[in-house]
This record gives sequence, C-alpha cells and structure tokens, in this order.
Amino acid sequence: MPEYDVIVVGAGSAGAVLAARLSEDPARNVLLLEAGPDHGTADAPAGLHAANFFQAAFEPDRLWPNLVATRARVRIEEFYARGRGAGGSSSVNAMGAIRGIPDDYERWANELGCTGWGWAEMLAAFLRLEDDLDYGGDGLHGRGGPLPLSRTPTAEMSPLDHALRAAIVDLGYPVGDDYHAPDATGLSRMALNRRAGRRVSTNDAYLESARARSNLEVRGDVLVDRVLFDKRRAVGVRTTAGDDIVGAEVVISAGAIHSPAILLRSGVGVADDLPVGAQLKEHAATPGFEIALNEAGRMPSPAGSSSRRCSATRRTWPTRVPTTCR
Repeated sequence: MPEYDVIVVGAGSAGAVLAARLSEDPARNVLLLEAGPDHGTADAPAGLHAANFFQAAFEPDRLWPNLVATRARVRIEEFYARGRGAGGSSSVNAMGAIRGIPDDYERWANELGCTGWGWAEMLAAFLRLEDDLDYGGDGLHGRGGPLPLSRTPTAEMSPLDHALRAAIVDLGYPVGDDYHAPDATGLSRMALNRRAGRRVSTNDAYLESARARSNLEVRGDVLVDRVLFDKRRAVGVRTTAGDDIVGAEVVISAGAIHSPAILLRSGVGVADDLPVGAQLKEHAATPGFEIALNEAGRMPSPAGSSSRRCSATRRTWPTRVPTTCR
C-alpha cells in the first residue's frame, strides 16, 4: 500500500494551493515536498511580508542559486530569478495580480481544445479566489476569496508617480484604473497581492490554514530528483538524498523551470518526443534602470510602487542600484 494518496512536489504558487485543496478531504493523505525552507506565516522571514518586493528577493536562500538563462540568441547568460521555499515565487515576486485576456481563454477552449478553460469558467474561478479590496463584489471582481488584490491609494503615490501619470495623460493616453474591467485600456494602478501593506503568498493564503490537518504533511529542504515509475504509472519520487517515497499519485508543481527538469531526469520527454519544457515564454522586462530623485520626489512610505529600483546584471541579480538623491 502506498504511504500517501498524493505526493505534491513543490510548495510554491501551484503546489501550496494543490496541497491545501487536496487535503480538504480528510480521507486523503497528502505529502507536500519543498526543496527550500518551510515555515508557517508567523515564522516567515520579515522580508517575505514587506510591502517592497525587493526585500523578499534579498532574503537568504529564497532564490534558486546559479540558475541562469539566455533570453535571446544574442544575449549573454543572466541570472534567472525563481522563488525557493514555502510559497515559491509567490513569496518573492512583484505581487502583480493580472488576469489573462478573456479572448485568449476563449481561444484556448474553442480553438485548442482546452475544455474548462473558457472565459466563463475562468471568471468563476477568479471570483472564488480573489478578494479585491477596491472593486470586489460586483460579479466581475471577487470578494472574500483567499488572495487579496489591493492598489496603492492615489494620495499615497509618490510625486514621481503623479508626474509620470500626468505626462502619459498629456500624451493622449486614457486612464483605466481597473484593468480587469471589460474592454479596459489605458493607464492603471497596479493590483497587488497585499493586505494591509503586507504580501500574501500562496503559503499564507492557502497552506497556512491547512497545516493543522492530520492528513497533510509538509517537508521542507527536500529536493526531488525524479519520479519513480512502474511501467507508465507514477508510483512515487526519489529525493537527491536517495530516499524513495511511495504514493498512489504524484503531482509535479515545481515551477516552470524545475518541473520539466524533474520530468526529464525521470526519462519523460527524453526519447518519447513529448515537448517537455518546450515553448517557455517569459514576459517582457527591462534589465533595470536608475532614476535620480531629490527628497521631494521620494516615496513617503515603502508601500508605494516606485520606491526602489533593481538591475539584473549577468549572474549577480538581485543587485542594489545606487540611488542618487539631491
């Protein structure tokens, strides 16, 4: 008999949610394995709850070390930031809460055969998971869900924010404060997964309330090497320490980089023509820039959107950018 009904690999943005939801059934024994440190909300390092996400990125051991990527053929290798530890990248990312475009979901369902991924189904899912503190409860924005969405009040924005907004409007671009509104376009405040100025990761929103369940076991600092198979059926995992853990089902939710790596080490996608890890696309981003601000232009508090900058330089990201104040 398997020791666990389900083994979930990775306690990040997906794995923490899966383990919490699967363990809602008291008859299902769930094991959650996390390669990085595990902790509850109260024991999390202070930087993981900071309003400014760079403080989380600078917490020791919260980013995978020595992970590099070549983002285009002409580019050099650069550090590729991926979260490590309870909450995964949701504990260290920029907290941006942005849904996909309804037309894309409809295309997935109607053209690509992804049943259940149409806009109607996805909107229902968003309404269940969101707690939109600004627009929630109108049938288009969730209210009371586990993940908060909040926006920096206009009065608390920095003079730099106000100057940039005024310049964009002067150029003729519209203002659309709620980018989740139907047909929204224009300049918006960023919706963030924060409540009362503190980050809320999937570890906080989902896993925290499930940790007391007797049918859920969470192990930190356990790196999974590969999936164990009986012919074509997954029957467990092997850790890098050489331990075999048996489970009736195995869920790989180790992130966009490490999930395909585990599968490839397991032989999946090696000689079977399965496109494991193929077609990964990252969103566009600048490599970093620096703005010199005088005292009048700086943020009055760390809770705003333009209080810190960061440069991604080769393998050394995150690197503190010198700030010149005059």
